[in-house]
Amino acid sequence: MSITAKECIKRIDEALKEFGRYSYYDKGADEVMDIPDVVLELKGMTKDEILSVLTEVSKYEHAKPFLCAVIGSLDDWKNPMAEELFESELFQKYY
Repeated sequence: MSITAKECIKRIDEALKEFGRYSYYDKGADEVMDIPDVVLELKGMTKDEILSVLTEVSKYEHAKPFLCAVIGSLDDWKNPMAEELFESELFQKYY
C-alpha cells in the first residue's frame, strides 16, 4: 500500500489535535506519530513516488517536524534508492 500526501497531512493534523503544537514541534513528530509506519509505506514506493509525496507534504504549514522525522528515519535504509533520495533538494533541506 502506498501512502499519499493527503494521508500524511491528515496524520499530522491528528497528532496536532491529540498532542498539541508543543509536543509536535518541541518533542518532535516521532514522539507523537507512528513515523515507522509511514516510513514502511514509503519504502514500498519508487524514488519518484516518495519524492512526489514528500514534496507535496512540504507545502503544508506544519510539515517540517514530520519531514525531519521521516527523512531521518530513512537514514540507515540499505537501498540503492536511498542514496539518490538523500541527494535530492528536499532531503537536503529536511535532513
